[in-house]
Amino acid sequence: MHDLSPNRHRLLIPERYVVLQKRVPELDPIDISDLDDTALNTLGFLPFGFIVNGYRRRAKPEGRFRNMIWVIGIGAMLSLIIELTQIWLPNRTSSTNDLIRNTLGTFLGAFLASKLSTGRTGFEENSNGALTGR
Repeated sequence: MHDLSPNRHRLLIPERYVVLQKRVPELDPIDISDLDDTALNTLGFLPFGFIVNGYRRRAKPEGRFRNMIWVIGIGAMLSLIIELTQIWLPNRTSSTNDLIRNTLGTFLGAFLASKLSTGRTGFEENSNGALTGR
């Protein structure tokens, strides 16, 4: 097949698309070179956990522990969807370690939001729900 550009490049189009050596994510051994990947994945999901826990806390204020479990579950499911999608992308790799790191980031964000809402950090909520210093 030829393209219609002035250069007339020859296009090779395979008859079918095959994903080479792609498997469901496995747990990889962790080594020191993974620190930047760990930081990126954990810090990338930290805002998600913080924001979703803050929203969930306002929607259902009576169950702080249940809210954290719910937020962590949603973060883990979102991360799983991302990792399973990466199986089908040829230039991406999927890893169970990324799933664990993303879930850890969600947990840390939810935990931080929970601590900020309890007033233990020097902040408290006013009548409008905004955080103010004590």
